[in-house]
Amino acid sequence: MARSTLADKTATIERSERRAFHGRRVGVIATILGAIILLVVVGAIASRAKPTLAQLRVRAADVDIVHAGKGSVRASDGADVELGDVIKTSDTGQAVVGFVDGSVTRLDSNTRISIRQLQSTRSGDQIAIALASGRVWDHVRDATSPKDSFQVRLSNVVMSSSGSTFLTDCRTSDACYVVDFDGTTHVAAKNGDELDLDVGNCAQIAPDGSLDSCDATKLGLIDSWVRSNLAEDQELATPEVTSAPSPTPSPSAVSSSGSGFVPRPVSRPPVRSPAKTAPPSTPVPTKDKNNDGVFPTPPPTTTPKHHPHGSPNP
Repeated sequence: MARSTLADKTATIERSERRAFHGRRVGVIATILGAIILLVVVGAIASRAKPTLAQLRVRAADVDIVHAGKGSVRASDGADVELGDVIKTSDTGQAVVGFVDGSVTRLDSNTRISIRQLQSTRSGDQIAIALASGRVWDHVRDATSPKDSFQVRLSNVVMSSSGSTFLTDCRTSDACYVVDFDGTTHVAAKNGDELDLDVGNCAQIAPDGSLDSCDATKLGLIDSWVRSNLAEDQELATPEVTSAPSPTPSPSAVSSSGSGFVPRPVSRPPVRSPAKTAPPSTPVPTKDKNNDGVFPTPPPTTTPKHHPHGSPNP
């Protein structure tokens, strides 16, 4: 009886230890699974919380976008644009890319660009696009930090802006052209040539990267598409006149508008005061006919009175 009781106790202890071990193993597995699920959830939240640094607006179909590591898809209006993306317009397509700093790049038809740099930090915003073909209109916001930069890159030339409006036209294979319309645009070639383009200046870029001045009007670069961009910039920069005063919107409210950027205010000419009227000149004295030092005063000129019913009776 004692042996049986001891064996039973031993078996009971062994069963308890097996159950405890099994319980600990299940707890460890549950903890690991919970950690994996937590990591997945945190990663999903982090990916959703990633700020949007650029968005695409489709002006006219068709526009395609190639996301980095993925195939080409037909772009939808309001699609997010990321680093490495390629945007292409067809022979009828037009598009606009709005960036986080308020700058915009407008693409004409038959244009292809890629996003080479897209970063926004507390120290500044760095944006760079590469133009492979076609032409783009860039309206660059004024830099607010020394670290701010905006570039349009060609194979052998880089255009840099800290706040200007310029056209880059590479529709022909024999040359590209850069025309400045506002502010100053810096053009730097790999061969060491550099130019600072001011308003109205035009630079011709040869296939070897050499720079030369040009006449945009004679070359026919100023067409209806360019004029429409000028008009749009002017319209966006001109405040709307309303019958009643409205409160000034906050910067955050303006930046979230459909245009995707906040244009610079148009510089207005200073108010000039009207020219002062010269005082009347003093009449020249009448000639001394008798040489006696007395100058006769001419009789006052009388203005005949107007009688509405004819001449008065004599």
